[in-house]
Amino acid sequence: MNHLPRGGSIDLLNPFRSPRWRADRVDELVLAPDGPLPCRRADDAFVRRYKQYRYRSMTAPDPAVAAAEYPECAAAERLQAADVPPLLATVVEARILARQSFANIAARTGLDPVAVEWYEALFFHVTDRLDARDWVVTQILIPALARPRAAGPGGFDLGAVAAPAADGTLKLFAYFCGPLMVDVLTAGVTDVRSLKSPEEVDEWFHDHWQRTIARRSAQAAQLFEINRFNVTELFAIHARIIEQRNSPGAARKTQTDMEQRLQMLLDAIPWTLAEGGGGPDLPGRLNEFRHTAAALNEDELMILGAGGTLQNEDEIRSLHLPPPAPRDGNA
Repeated sequence: MNHLPRGGSIDLLNPFRSPRWRADRVDELVLAPDGPLPCRRADDAFVRRYKQYRYRSMTAPDPAVAAAEYPECAAAERLQAADVPPLLATVVEARILARQSFANIAARTGLDPVAVEWYEALFFHVTDRLDARDWVVTQILIPALARPRAAGPGGFDLGAVAAPAADGTLKLFAYFCGPLMVDVLTAGVTDVRSLKSPEEVDEWFHDHWQRTIARRSAQAAQLFEINRFNVTELFAIHARIIEQRNSPGAARKTQTDMEQRLQMLLDAIPWTLAEGGGGPDLPGRLNEFRHTAAALNEDELMILGAGGTLQNEDEIRSLHLPPPAPRDGNA
C-alpha cells in the first residue's frame, strides 16, 4: 500500500497534524532502519535544514561542529532538550499562543529571535492556525491539560494539582486572554511598584494574597478531577455562587460610591402616587421614619437609605408635632 509522503504541503494541510510534525518528519528520515533517507520534494526548507543538522550531528566527531554550522537548529533543539528547565519552553509556547511576535518573545525570554522562530517551526508549529480555535483546543490545549506530569531533573513537582505556571493552564489562559495573562501567571505579581511605608507593605501583601488565591484557584479549577465523590460538592458551590450573584446587594457592590449615592437619592423620590395614604416603599430604613416630626437632612437620608444607623435615632423618634389647637365652636 502506498502512503502519502510526509512534510511540506501534505502536513501543512493535515487537520490532525502534530505541532512538532517537522521534527517527527526528520526523525523518520535520519532514524530509518536502513540508514538515513533523502528528503522528498514535499519537504520544506525547515525540514531539509534540520535534517542536515541532525545528520551532521550524527557523523561529526564533535557535536559542536554541527552547532556551529547550523546555529538556528542547535538553538531550537537546545530549548526543548531535557536538561533545560521545562518552564522556559512552556513560556515560549504560551507566548506564541498569545500571538506575540518572535522578536517580542525573544526580548522577554532572553533568547535569540531566530531561535524562537525555528523552535516554533520545528517543535511547536501553530502560528498558521491560531485563528482555527477548534484545532488549537483539540490539538494543543486539551492535550496540554490532560498530559501526565511527573517530576524531572531540574523540574517542578508536577504531581501537584496546579504547578507554578508549568501546566496546561498557562497555554489555555494565554491563548484566550493574551500576553498580559502570561506575564501574570509566570511572574505571579501584578502590582509592581516601589513601596514607601510599612502600611503600604501590609496593603500590598493583602492584595497580592487575594490575587494569588484567585489565580491559583482558576488554575486548579481547570485541572482537578470531577468524580462521584466530589460532584455533589461542586453542585453546592455552584448553587452558592448563583445565590450570591442574585442577592440584593450584589448589584450594588459593582457600583461606584458616586453611583450608589445617586441611586439612593433617586430611590428616595416618590415617583408614583400614593395609594390609600401609604405611599411607595422607600429604600433602606427610610420607611421607619416616614411619619416622624423631624425633617431629615441629606446625610441622614443617605445613611438611612443605605440601611445604616443614625447616632441620634432615639432623639428623632421622640420628636412629635404639637396637637392641633381646639376649634372655636363658632368657627
